[in-house]
Amino acid sequence: MRYTTMLLAAATILGCGGDSAGPSAVTPVTPVTPVTPVTPVTPVNARAWVFGMVAPAGSDFGNCILGATVRLVSDQGEGPQLVQESCEVIFGGFTFEDLTPGVAITIRASALGYATKDTTFVPSMDVMQRQIYIELSRQ
Repeated sequence: MRYTTMLLAAATILGCGGDSAGPSAVTPVTPVTPVTPVTPVTPVNARAWVFGMVAPAGSDFGNCILGATVRLVSDQGEGPQLVQESCEVIFGGFTFEDLTPGVAITIRASALGYATKDTTFVPSMDVMQRQIYIELSRQ
């Protein structure tokens, strides 16, 4: 018991030690403001594009009809007629650029010996939605 009292007294004296500069200053705490979720906004001048390929109905992906033509025929105005000159997956097919995201386009695809087909598509800023595959049936 005698040692317990001595240890308690020593701990008290040591705990109160330190420099004699007086009480330390309290650092103010800045309150945390909750974060409000932000809804992404498409800029007014944002433009979309669409890549596609015209292929025979029922064919494997990557097959295409060389010489097939495509044209924008409505919704975002008429565009130039494009000719599909290659079946390469990366550099072949057709591409329409400078489209308004969220506004539907209609693409008319045709080729010699195949029925003409109109396809409506809504371009977006989503990369996964920019690719279309238009299949034409034989006449």
